[in-house]
Amino acid sequence: MGKDFEDYFSELQVDIISHCMEYADDRAEKVFVYCSCEANLVSCNFFYKLNNKITLKSKLNEVLLEGQEQFDVSVERQNKNIKSVIDDILAIRKLCLSDNRDMPNEIRLIYDAVDSKVSAEYSYEPVFSNKNLDAKAVFEAWFAEEQSKENVSDNDEKMQEES
Repeated sequence: MGKDFEDYFSELQVDIISHCMEYADDRAEKVFVYCSCEANLVSCNFFYKLNNKITLKSKLNEVLLEGQEQFDVSVERQNKNIKSVIDDILAIRKLCLSDNRDMPNEIRLIYDAVDSKVSAEYSYEPVFSNKNLDAKAVFEAWFAEEQSKENVSDNDEKMQEES
């Protein structure tokens, strides 16, 4: 039996996650990937949970524990991975067009490497173009939201330890 739309769509999402995990040398606990294809603009960005800290891809080395090997977070490497993810987003757009499907304006992928689970959220409505925002602002808001969730869970753990 041949592959259908969902199979190809899933494969491209797995490829996106693979690029992002490869960037973190497969050492991240979670990767959060933001993909945007809205208002003739295609963009992406990603961040990580590493050593129980939410961090930007450029700051992975700032959350390392003593003795852990440094990451290559060079701009060149970041740009190479972003280009790979954008290529996959464009492939998703091409797949959607060829199958007469709507292309999501936004895809948020979270890969939990500890549990080997992927969650995905899609938005087909305008996310930023009708709100005087850009994809970067939406990404930064998501990063801040996830970072604050992590801080809340850290505080909960500390309170439990103290009781």
